[in-house]
Amino acid sequence: MSDGATCLWLQSAAIGLDELDLDGLDLRIEVSGSSESPLTHDAVMDWHGVLDGLDPIDIQRLVNAWNDRFVAPRVFSYEDSQGHTRLRGEMIMTWWEGHTVAQLDEYLRAVVFGAMNLNQWLDEQWPQAERHAPDIVAQPGGVGLGGEDRGVAATEEMAAQFITPGNASGFASGDTTPVTPHRIAEDLASRSGQLSPVDDDGVLRIRWGQPAVNIAVNGDVLSVSSSAEVMLADPENADPLLPVTWRWSTNRAGAVAVVHRNSDGSTSVIYALHQFVGAGMTDRQLQATVSQTCELVADCMMALADEITG
Repeated sequence: MSDGATCLWLQSAAIGLDELDLDGLDLRIEVSGSSESPLTHDAVMDWHGVLDGLDPIDIQRLVNAWNDRFVAPRVFSYEDSQGHTRLRGEMIMTWWEGHTVAQLDEYLRAVVFGAMNLNQWLDEQWPQAERHAPDIVAQPGGVGLGGEDRGVAATEEMAAQFITPGNASGFASGDTTPVTPHRIAEDLASRSGQLSPVDDDGVLRIRWGQPAVNIAVNGDVLSVSSSAEVMLADPENADPLLPVTWRWSTNRAGAVAVVHRNSDGSTSVIYALHQFVGAGMTDRQLQATVSQTCELVADCMMALADEITG
């Protein structure tokens, strides 16, 4: 976008959102979709700020603090084609069994509000950073997000010809119910024969292979995570871990790795994948999402721990 204006581009059906001052954001936002299996939507938010000349570790400390505190978007630094140091936010949603119109609507709204929160935080951290819009051209077929909020019902009517039962690669139909840790526990028990209790803090703790996996629902977000305590040469300096967690926060699945200081002063590395479930899920969607997400988090946590200790 050469003029620097904020625009949100979509590679799928555009669902309008009203009363949003997107022009006030120093972000270029683009949402692309994949029709391959599994179906994904990837929202990329490139900040206009340029951080050339700053210590990369200082940048990563602040980015780690964001990723440790907020579930979305995940944020990481990168070097653009002109050699400038920039920051990117990203929210990836994987639809293992397709999505309803309401689910896509909820995800896109989460993208916009996540971008607004990120923009405010970036302005607070680097208020003096020079602003230069990234020299990126929208992908062919991108659709601008309009200012008119048609609502879910009107959009469902418009997309009716594309909605089919059991469609794993696009708009699907089906009854969706709220996602809760108790519902997930019951679903896992129906397949394993063993019911794992949900703790008082609302977290379902299970073992998925070797590592322990934590499953929680915070608001509209399903979070699956695993962690490992790290013994540091200097307990007060976790900086050597930041380049490692940065690499693990740029994978295609949309997961994020963070360095976390525990309440007892010890340090852990957490690997987490967040999915947006505010519109509920069908039983098939939930089963596939939990199974695939737990497997990915467990496998990656083991590989991440091996890299740190190796």
